[in-house]
Amino acid sequence: MEIKNMRETVVTFSVLAVTIASFALTIGLIIIVAIMHGLLHNKSDFQITLGSLLFFIVCFLIGIIVHEIMHIIGFRYAGKVPWNKIVWGIDWKKGVAYAQSKNVIKVKEMRIALMLPFFITGAIPFLLGIIFNVMFLSVLGAFLIGGCAGDFAYYIKLRKFPDEALVKDHPVKPQFFVYE
Repeated sequence: MEIKNMRETVVTFSVLAVTIASFALTIGLIIIVAIMHGLLHNKSDFQITLGSLLFFIVCFLIGIIVHEIMHIIGFRYAGKVPWNKIVWGIDWKKGVAYAQSKNVIKVKEMRIALMLPFFITGAIPFLLGIIFNVMFLSVLGAFLIGGCAGDFAYYIKLRKFPDEALVKDHPVKPQFFVYE
């Protein structure tokens, strides 16, 4: 896709604002989980032990990995990005996992890549945990939805651009470029 004669817009994020939003979203969802389990099931299976806490941490870390894999799948299959143009890993300085396309893709394709992790790693476990009274699963979903705060911020900023505009992640900064 050619971007030479297109107008470039740089869109930035506040890492602090995303971090605060992530924390607030997680806490809010945990409160909702407690209320929903109380209203729907009268009792809960939730107990905190050292073993359950360690298991939760392992599941959360696996959830983060699956979250990034969902972005990769979105880039590859919605955005048609070749495998060798997708990068992923962990930024140890920032304490975040990431997946990025080195190629430009359409805004509508980026929206798909941004929302796949929310549905797969967050919303589904959150809702299944509430429906089947598995508090562990609901709380895990809440944490993983909270981890989508950056994706939500990105998605919201993309709403003002047309579906056919092109978008590209900045390789290291919390920003992206849109070409119209």
